[in-house]
Amino acid sequence: MIRKIIKLYFLIFLLLTPQIILIDNKTVVVKGKDEFEGVIDNENKDLFNTKGRQSFIFTKEKNEWKIIHHHRSRLLSKVEL
Repeated sequence: MIRKIIKLYFLIFLLLTPQIILIDNKTVVVKGKDEFEGVIDNENKDLFNTKGRQSFIFTKEKNEWKIIHHHRSRLLSKVEL
């Protein structure tokens, strides 16, 4: 079940037109923007929505692609600027 959720996450991320950079035949960088919505686990069950930038670095080991680094930063809203 968790593998299906992870696969769905990446399929949605790829629909957002990420930038893909090929470093060599075993290393790829994927970066782009995302948007998350959810519920904060507090008394009021507040909703949240956050936009961000993220990047993943993949490497190929024994014919399997693995994430070796991930970074995500929240995008500032116009009000915060």
